[in-house]
This record gives sequence, C-alpha cells and structure tokens, in this order.
Amino acid sequence: MILKFNKRVAPDYYDLQKDWKDKNDGTFSNFDGRTISGIKFKHQFNISRGDDFPFDSLFKTIDAELAEGRKVIVSLPSGRDFWHMFVIDSKMGGDDYLAFSRYYNDGNLVTKEYVKRSIRECGGTDILTYRVIN
Repeated sequence: MILKFNKRVAPDYYDLQKDWKDKNDGTFSNFDGRTISGIKFKHQFNISRGDDFPFDSLFKTIDAELAEGRKVIVSLPSGRDFWHMFVIDSKMGGDDYLAFSRYYNDGNLVTKEYVKRSIRECGGTDILTYRVIN
C-alpha cells in the first residue's frame, strides 16, 4: 500500500503480498533498512510490550509522520495469537488513528478505527516508517 500511495508501483502490483502470503514468521525486521522502488523502510519500537512501553513516544512519532504526509505501517492483533499489518492513514476524531489493510487473496479493503486504543490494549507495538529516497 505504501508503494502504491507513493506511485512507485502500479495499482495491480501485488508481488510482495504474493511472496509473503500467510507467512507466520515474518516481522518488520524483514524490511528494516531495505529500499524497495526508491522507498527506504525503518523498523521502530521493536521493544517489549507492556506497562513500560513508551506509548507517548510512539504516538508522537506516528503524529510526526502523518504531519509530513507519510503513512505508518503498524502491527496489530488480528485474532488469537495472530498479528496483521495495517497502514495508518490519518487521524480521526478524538485524537485516534484510522488504518487500512488488505488480506492476501482478498480485494476488499479492511478498515481499522481506533488504532491508538488498540495499541494501548495490546501493550504497545512496533511500526515501520519510510522515506522516499529517489
């Protein structure tokens, strides 16, 4: 979704999703420092979840990315012992976030509201940010 948002690939590009499929051992570390189609990714907040998680710092980072016109990839619980990647698109009312995703082999857009609340409920999460480098 990030590559498409930045017009780096065609709307029908799904090569990364096809390669990834339902990979259950992948993390944002697979993309940390990697450049794909002129976009360089950075894995952040790869730390333990729980009461000591730096929520304020995470949310300031997300806010700064959104203010710069960038999206943020976030990992959120999606069922029992399963995490799914969503793209935080914007702020919504009440100072929370709105995110979107798609599941492999399903063309329907998945909308996730109240992302900030979800992050707090699961004790924190990691994110993937990016910079357009060329």
